[in-house]
Amino acid sequence: MADLNIDKILKLPPLQKVIILLAVNIVLLGAFYYTVYKGKSEKVVVLQQGLDKLQAKHAEQKKVLANLPKFRKENEELKIKFKELLKLLPNTKEIPSLLTNISNLAQDCGLEILLFKPQKEIPRGFYADIPVEMQVNGDYHNIGHFFDKVSKLERIVNIADISIAVSSKKGNDADKPKLNSKFKAITFKFIEKEVKSVKKKKKKKR
Repeated sequence: MADLNIDKILKLPPLQKVIILLAVNIVLLGAFYYTVYKGKSEKVVVLQQGLDKLQAKHAEQKKVLANLPKFRKENEELKIKFKELLKLLPNTKEIPSLLTNISNLAQDCGLEILLFKPQKEIPRGFYADIPVEMQVNGDYHNIGHFFDKVSKLERIVNIADISIAVSSKKGNDADKPKLNSKFKAITFKFIEKEVKSVKKKKKKKR
């Protein structure tokens, strides 16, 4: 039967032979595409996408590695700067002596201290504000001199919420009226979290 069909095809005109040959090729190509090529091409696309991602990640890592010495240097510089800044923040043990120093400065500048009242600490993260409510009597020059001395202390102390009024008390020099000044002297305390955590661990071990 197959031989008969082949014979019939061979006897057909050339144009019909070409058409039949094209039809057979199209069928074979279609079968190949759907059974083999399509599945493999989809896998190739997925693999190519994965390869592109890996190449991009590799390029990014190469940049990081190339800049690693720079990052390390910057990190060390930041650590040094941070340590230098911490020197300006007193720890808990230093607070009483610093407050005493502020009080002594006021007296040394010829001011009469009417109020010196440390307020509750205000946490700010790795440090805390320690405001001291102050009220002093003195002339303008003495008050200005005190503020200047405070600004030159080794530790950071800010003067805030300043109000100045003429005092009812009169000074020895009539040309220099006494002034009553209220303000806050705010210093800052370094919060020693690491020390606290170590102490807690020791207590747990016991």
